[in-house]
Amino acid sequence: MQTYTFGQCARLLDIDPKVFRRWVKEDLGLQERDQVSRADSRVRYLTHEQLERLAELHERTLLTDGEQGKQEHATSGFTKLLEDRLGAAEDALRTCERMASSAQEELTQALERLTQVEQQVDRMAQWATRLEGLLEWMKQIETRLKHLEHTQEQPDPRLAELEAQHRQQIADLEAQYQHQIDELKAQLAQYRAREHPRSTTPAASTKKVTSRAKHLPKTLASRGAFAALHHIPDSVVARACNSGKIAATSGRWLYKSRIIFQALGERGQQDFYQMFHTRPDFTPCKQCPHAIKEG
Repeated sequence: MQTYTFGQCARLLDIDPKVFRRWVKEDLGLQERDQVSRADSRVRYLTHEQLERLAELHERTLLTDGEQGKQEHATSGFTKLLEDRLGAAEDALRTCERMASSAQEELTQALERLTQVEQQVDRMAQWATRLEGLLEWMKQIETRLKHLEHTQEQPDPRLAELEAQHRQQIADLEAQYQHQIDELKAQLAQYRAREHPRSTTPAASTKKVTSRAKHLPKTLASRGAFAALHHIPDSVVARACNSGKIAATSGRWLYKSRIIFQALGERGQQDFYQMFHTRPDFTPCKQCPHAIKEG
């Protein structure tokens, strides 16, 4: 008994495998577990009689083995031809894409060059406009110079009269200012003459005050002198001391014939260095960075 697998039956009937399975179930009444190959449980088959019955029921002509082989060969040849054509089309498409990308890059570069050229043209137009204005301005200057030369050759009497009036007004003002200066000098001399006897008292009191003050200890440095040594404004250092950012020692000492009230010890000098050494106007000394001596 000749048998055919479901795949062979579908090819002989020249139908879709899904349609063939529906015909087997509906027309032959075979279920999924009927007529299963003993060699391979996944393969099902039909007998030649069952295949002819399906062909008669659906008015199909069974293909012979030779026709089936020709059809398969034709199908494979046609498929090969389509694959070749598809491959050639894909190659042509990739070539076109590369050409399009290259053309796009060239177009972008051309647009950039065109933009640069337009900018250069605009700048040249601006310079041309400025040059035209400069030429016109030079013409006006030449015209004015010629007019001035002509005016100098023929002086206007009204200008001379105005110049004389201005000179007279200036002379009058100078005389008035000189008179006021003389009066102020005389008043100042009288004021100094009246105040001179009293000027000796503050000086004497200052000497007494400085004589009672103690000299600045060697362990301390005058705040103002220390700031000047490092080229930092004393007003900036004073604010830092008063705000507590720099440890300052308050007191009353005699330093270089004058009284000072604030000085910097080792801690204050180190705080000063840490706070101001990064400033561009900071000038280091030989003792910088003023590290605190241990012990």
